[in-house]
Amino acid sequence: MTAFEHTGSARYSLQELAKLAGLNKTQLQRTISVGGRDWSTYWNEGVSWKVADRAAGRCGFHPAEVWPEWSTRAFEDHGRGCRECGEMFVPVRSNNWFCRAACREKWWGRESKRRAWARLDAERRERRLQQMRDYRRECAAALSVKRRARYAENADRERARERERYWRRKVAS
Repeated sequence: MTAFEHTGSARYSLQELAKLAGLNKTQLQRTISVGGRDWSTYWNEGVSWKVADRAAGRCGFHPAEVWPEWSTRAFEDHGRGCRECGEMFVPVRSNNWFCRAACREKWWGRESKRRAWARLDAERRERRLQQMRDYRRECAAALSVKRRARYAENADRERARERERYWRRKVAS
């Protein structure tokens, strides 16, 4: 089978693509690399949206430039919502569930953590949660010590500035 497999109801005319590209039937056939029985069927009956997309791309066009109804029909017939953000998109493959890589990575980051926690038994999960709580408590304590030291250091400077302002006013008056 070729990359231009007939995949569903044909509805996009290749004559329109040939006219827009300025090619005759034979030139178009060579450009999109289809031959034999497939070519006859495509030329006479039209092509599916996937074939239309590939053919227009090979001729240097977006399918919506050739067939204005292409994008709306594609969404109506094949559109699906992204699992992460819910945005509608037309999948390139049947196993595309995300509109872009960022959505897939965001979803997978959450999903992998969920699966990892699901694999742990209740005792190990509780032990791990306790380790995380202890670590956070230690970090908070260390941060608290640093903050107190910084405050004490700055408090001396502030008192010195206040004394300086006091004596400047006293001398000026």
